[in-house]
Amino acid sequence: MFVLDNTVLANFAAIDRINTLESILSNRAVIPYHVVYEFHNSGKFSGMVLSIPFVQIVDRDLELFENSITSLGFSGLGKGELSCIFIVSVAELADAILTDDNLARKYCEKYNIEFHGSVYVLALGVKGRLLSLENAEALLSHMKHSGYWLKDRITVQMALEVLEDQ
Repeated sequence: MFVLDNTVLANFAAIDRINTLESILSNRAVIPYHVVYEFHNSGKFSGMVLSIPFVQIVDRDLELFENSITSLGFSGLGKGELSCIFIVSVAELADAILTDDNLARKYCEKYNIEFHGSVYVLALGVKGRLLSLENAEALLSHMKHSGYWLKDRITVQMALEVLEDQ
């Protein structure tokens, strides 16, 4: 089970492919309410409907979690990233975080939390035969042209090879 951060949602929404994201993750993902709030309040995606189930976290629990993370030297994570990490590490409602946020990824690396990003989701789509490799690479290119920053050398093919090795 995956928990979705706003960065991955926004990458698919920016190219008008939320339906593709939902098809690829079908019944294997949740979205924290704090992420939904960030997503809809960005202005750009305010009216977009999401069909992936939402998870509510008690604000006080998230605040205590944020204080513990801050005491470990990780400040700057937003409520969305914090709620994703909370869902995996405390609530245990998901096994991995789907995020393209660098700070969230650094936290996950340090504390051995599995994480992946938009390219991995596209590779899952190819592996599940929902997308051709060519279509997935075209979607990634479209994401890059829509503002998703990623090193040019990273491709869906590379993510697919890693995925198949797992």
